[in-house]
Amino acid sequence: MNQPLVKHKYIWLDLFRGLAAVEVFLSHLRALVFKSYGTEPSGIFKKAFYFFTGFAHQAVIVFFVLSGFFITDTIYRALDKGKFSPVGYGSDRLVRLWVVLIPGLILTFIIDAPGLHFFGSSPGYTGIHYMGDVEVSAHVTVANFIGNIFFLQGILVNTFGSNSPLWSLANEFWYYVLFPLVLFIFRKNSITVKGILIILIIAVLFFIGKNISLYFLIWLMGSVVVWLKRNFSAPSVPLRNAIIIFGILALVISLYKIRTGTSTETILDFIMAFFMGILVYGCLFMKEMPEFPAKIISFISGFSYSLYVIHLPLCIFLTAALGQTEQNWGIKSFMMYLLILILVLGVSVLFWFCFESRYVQVRALVRKKYLPQLAGLP
Repeated sequence: MNQPLVKHKYIWLDLFRGLAAVEVFLSHLRALVFKSYGTEPSGIFKKAFYFFTGFAHQAVIVFFVLSGFFITDTIYRALDKGKFSPVGYGSDRLVRLWVVLIPGLILTFIIDAPGLHFFGSSPGYTGIHYMGDVEVSAHVTVANFIGNIFFLQGILVNTFGSNSPLWSLANEFWYYVLFPLVLFIFRKNSITVKGILIILIIAVLFFIGKNISLYFLIWLMGSVVVWLKRNFSAPSVPLRNAIIIFGILALVISLYKIRTGTSTETILDFIMAFFMGILVYGCLFMKEMPEFPAKIISFISGFSYSLYVIHLPLCIFLTAALGQTEQNWGIKSFMMYLLILILVLGVSVLFWFCFESRYVQVRALVRKKYLPQLAGLP
């Protein structure tokens, strides 16, 4: 019997978001469990495994493009309904980030404290993999904890403890700040208002620095997709298929170039983001999917933020506790990899249930208690 088809507005984008989160997780875990690929003979399974678990950074680039799309789309839909509120937008973004980030930072400390005490000499804690050869203990400070809450990592403080992936959340937050400022320059505002907005943009860009500012252009590629969707009619089915096929092939070639190291990382990040934007645009017009896979994709995408925020401290602790750091490739080490994978996924789902799944309730509570003027806004 054929499964019923369901229409989910952005189910294919949810697929990309879920896959990107899983890729970051699998890549970090592989780097902790196994030694580098090396030159010893290997079969096709090992080659495929190392290849497909080697794009953690590129997965974050995918996140940026998708974030640019989702945030821009949300703002435009609110503007269309005459219900956009800067205060509401800011509070919603903070609640969405903090409902996972703050518990995630607390969990990082809870995990890192015994991890450093009992397994402090393990490579995961001495910084060989992710901390730029700086020991994790140097990152477990009150200043880093508070700074990460306010998205100052990479600007004024380091990422907290062993949780180096939190660098991207600072990018995300400041892009959330920048985009409305940029957008409202092009709205019907007075010259004075436009001048103030420009000053604010320059101040923010100066504060966050060159690297974070540069990658705002990648985030904006998602915004461009929204603009295309709003200003051009939907492509025909053959054209849509051609766009999707082109986007997939271009991304595969980009990943190959990344593997061969034939260009600089920044240039490849921009190229990959451009092709990802093309793929996202094409997939906007593919709305039908069988119910069962759609539910699975929605679930994985739904806890992807939780997985991203807490996976690395868990991976470092478990690999150190189980003595599985930097093992040779083999059946035993691969089975241990799968065990740790299952454990981390289980904890992430539980974490999602306790915190991230409560986002709507927390947002409603914040509005009711502190921002009653926002009642009735979406």
